[in-house]
Amino acid sequence: MTNKLIKMSAAVLMALAIGTGAFAQDSAGLAAMLGQKGQAGMFAKMGQQQTTSTGNSDEPMPQPTILPPQPEENSAIEKSFNHRLMTSGMRTSVGQLSGAVWGSGVGQGSMNQGSMNQGSMNQGSMNQGSMNQGSMNQGSMNQGSMNQGSMNQGSMNQGSMNQGGFNPENNGLWSGGESADRLKQYGYQLFLNPAATLSPMTDVPIPPEYVLGPGDELRVQYYGSRNDSLSLTVDRNGMVNVPDLGEIGLTGISYNSARATLAEQISKKLTGVTASITMGHLRSMRVFVLGDVRNPGAYQVSSLATLSYALFASGGPSKRGSLRHVQLKRGGKKVGEIDMYDFLLKGDGHNDRQLLPGDVVFVPPIGDVVAVAGEVTRPGIYELSRERGLRELLELAGRPLHTADKARFEIDRLENGGSRQKINLDMGLNGKAVPIQAGDLVLLHANAEDPGPYVDLTGAVKRPGRYGFKPGMMLRDLIASKDSLLPESYLKRVEVTHHTVVDGEIRETSRDEHDLEKLLMGVAEADVSLRVYDEVLVRTIANWGESQKVTLSGEVRFPGVYTVAKGDRLSSLIARAGGLSSDAYLPAMVLTRESVRKQQAEDNKRLAGQIRRQLNQLGADLAKLNDADLIKAKKETIDQTSRFLAELESSEPVGRLLIEFPEGMTQIAGGADVVLHDGDKIQIPETPAEVIVMGQVYNPAALSFDTKLKRDDYIEMAGGVTEAAKEDTIFLVRASGVVVAGKKVKGAPIKPGDAIVVPQDINRVNVLDGAIAWSKVLMQSGVSIATLRIMGVL
Repeated sequence: MTNKLIKMSAAVLMALAIGTGAFAQDSAGLAAMLGQKGQAGMFAKMGQQQTTSTGNSDEPMPQPTILPPQPEENSAIEKSFNHRLMTSGMRTSVGQLSGAVWGSGVGQGSMNQGSMNQGSMNQGSMNQGSMNQGSMNQGSMNQGSMNQGSMNQGSMNQGSMNQGGFNPENNGLWSGGESADRLKQYGYQLFLNPAATLSPMTDVPIPPEYVLGPGDELRVQYYGSRNDSLSLTVDRNGMVNVPDLGEIGLTGISYNSARATLAEQISKKLTGVTASITMGHLRSMRVFVLGDVRNPGAYQVSSLATLSYALFASGGPSKRGSLRHVQLKRGGKKVGEIDMYDFLLKGDGHNDRQLLPGDVVFVPPIGDVVAVAGEVTRPGIYELSRERGLRELLELAGRPLHTADKARFEIDRLENGGSRQKINLDMGLNGKAVPIQAGDLVLLHANAEDPGPYVDLTGAVKRPGRYGFKPGMMLRDLIASKDSLLPESYLKRVEVTHHTVVDGEIRETSRDEHDLEKLLMGVAEADVSLRVYDEVLVRTIANWGESQKVTLSGEVRFPGVYTVAKGDRLSSLIARAGGLSSDAYLPAMVLTRESVRKQQAEDNKRLAGQIRRQLNQLGADLAKLNDADLIKAKKETIDQTSRFLAELESSEPVGRLLIEFPEGMTQIAGGADVVLHDGDKIQIPETPAEVIVMGQVYNPAALSFDTKLKRDDYIEMAGGVTEAAKEDTIFLVRASGVVVAGKKVKGAPIKPGDAIVVPQDINRVNVLDGAIAWSKVLMQSGVSIATLRIMGVL
């Protein structure tokens, strides 16, 4: 293809490059392929940290740089779940988790942050203000340290539990350190100390099937008439030079086969000599660990290294990265995947594949997560993979403890608007399947007595939840300032619901409304006394959060991200962006939408299922055939369709919404003026100057567009059709993504940016109807699935 093709569609070229295995093994080449500025320098730097193998047998095998133990940080996922946990009112076997304590006390700057470590003995006292600065003799230790700036004044008594909670007398509520019940993302602790986990691969037994390559060393010991020791290194041509025997080719064969070959040659050519052959130094190779890992880059590892070894060498996935879908990519294609949960929970490492030079270990972003808290063996935050039910989730968490209270089993679920829903699951442990959703917090309460008096704070507040109640508690105690409210809080009213409780049952409910704005201004009359079990609701401003974001790029005066209102159309967006440039080409406009992408994914899933069923039928038919030619043809059909199925299942739809523009249209109008949706991405390219001819022609190419030329003229310019072409199935793919096929294609005018596809003539089998036949036409045409997706065909 020419540079013009690159100019026409960079996205199409990237899809083709990935589909055909374009891959750069050197660090700068890989960075260039990724198209990320500054990545080349990062990869080069990572490469400099490793020892480069020279194939010299005297040099030890280079090992990856082992990073020091990494401090564990709280991720945004952990903070979110832990906030919800601490405001859930859940009681565990060690007590109730109180939102009041969490909000201003132990969890946020009390004993751990605002006391001993920061404001006291370590920083403000003995080390800084005393001995080291010549203060011991000047009254420092007694005045500037322990007594004034530390434990007694600046820490536990003032900066922690007593200031922020409604529990100065504790009221029996949970008040232990946060670490006892703080939820962590499961599995990431495994990578916190790589030096303890990652051992050098110098003493690993060499498997008999190990394949030799350039840089590997064999050690030969002669016995008998000669008593010599040799070190033989496989050179770049795959040969070893044996004194008195000459060169022997060993590359690409197993270690066992190499030993047998050498022993046979030695015994034949050296009379009275037997040889013992062992493995010396192993070759090293460069692999890449990319994606959401702690230290992405290039690593020099042993030729025996596996996917997990490279993952440990990089410090492991960050908490933004997936543990369930760690991928191995080779030549631009995914060839393997490992679920680290299988290793962590079952000790199953059968998918831990051995690496080859240039392999990429890729950690994608973390998937859907849920959390389990309370009376289970392993409370924590878990990434979902195959698990879709509560029973499967509890198996990850190690099953409920005997202390779990089945009558207080619930799910804390986030709704679309950010509100929280409590789902009571009294029978959740006793039978029927309970589905779970991303973001669910599963709470297993302990068998415990009455949780004690409380009030509930809900609505547009930063810390909703259940708070411990004390006599004399006022509304201002619960909503201390505007800082405790969300921006969308409605300040005119706050609703307080009172419950009169008799013998544990609600007998009467009443509601009062108060002026929240005056309360925050400190007007005494606006403050009211709260009663035990009151519910305080801060409402949300009507229509808050209904604005939507869309992205506009390409040939407009002011590209960028725009906020649009419900019902806004494409024409109004382009007008706000200053209008189209003179080079804009509307027929090639690409509008991608998430809902369309999801629908395409569902359609592809159904198509894949249909193809798989028909493949099964083809296999059954094949077993009944006796004619050699029919068997061969059937096998080719099965092979071709299987390849298409694999490509279909591995490629992701882009969600392009096809919009057809009438001839000569230069402004958005009519049916093309679509209503915008949140998340839409619109790209308006410049007018292309090419037409692509691909498929069964002698010279597939991008040709200059000429208004005088017709379809057959372009095909002739591409060398004409080959003998394998089926001319009556030629079709056009417009720049808009619309396909013109059948009888319409012959007289259809060719427009800038069109692709003329010449399929191969295929012998259809009766069973290949519908999707199979069309799938084979696409596959035989030479157009990759990724390309057709970008162009909007699939």
